[in-house]
Amino acid sequence: MAASISVGVGLRAFGQHIIEILGKKRIHPAWIVPGGVNAPLDPALREEILSKIDEKKSDALAAIELFKSKISVFPKEIAALANFDTLFMSMVGKDGELDHYDGKIKFIDAKGNTIAENLEHADYQSYIGEKVEDFSFMKSPYYLPFGPEKGMYRVGPLARLNIAKRCGTPLADKELGIFKSYGPTQNASFFYHYARLIEVLYCIEKIEELLNDADILSDHVRAVAKLNEFEAVGMSEAPRGTLLHHYKTDKNGLITFANLIIATG
Repeated sequence: MAASISVGVGLRAFGQHIIEILGKKRIHPAWIVPGGVNAPLDPALREEILSKIDEKKSDALAAIELFKSKISVFPKEIAALANFDTLFMSMVGKDGELDHYDGKIKFIDAKGNTIAENLEHADYQSYIGEKVEDFSFMKSPYYLPFGPEKGMYRVGPLARLNIAKRCGTPLADKELGIFKSYGPTQNASFFYHYARLIEVLYCIEKIEELLNDADILSDHVRAVAKLNEFEAVGMSEAPRGTLLHHYKTDKNGLITFANLIIATG
């Protein structure tokens, strides 16, 4: 068990170190700025990250194997842990692959049936409703055509892997196939942890792919522009789920309207 904890802490430390390399600090780095990032990647730091990739792939695979070994040990607990039917929503690529930035929105039901797909980010008000509850400061979003009661949906790692047909990297694709062998969708929240581990593996593979692209060392890292739109909607997939930001501005670029639907409780 101590070795497993060490692997988990080591994977988190690896991610935090990458943030520190890019942003000069681990907490609230200021590397990402409007139009890009504030500094190019140093070649020596690129090599430093790459030198750890094989080790971290092995660690991620070991963590996944440990998790899979426990599925048959705790069937009652898995069945009882927040196991309920909902819709799932995530961004997905044009070929059904995992996508965090450029994909369209897709909804499926608890059995894996497609409810809606190829939904544009800017049209979110036609498919996402927002309900205000008297017992919470948070809004409760839902799939608008189904209404608040039947339209509840989940986002995040479990939703993404329930919806995606593939991840797009070799090792993660293999593990996704095993994940899906347990059924067309996983509704027990216990499987959120399994999905997170597969996404960790995917991220490590994707980091390697990006670092081996020559453009990663380009010094053209920021585009500077003046106000060119008075309204925009942006969506992306964060580790915790789908994020939506909707802004309107005046002619000076000052925000006059903001609506955020974010997976933060």
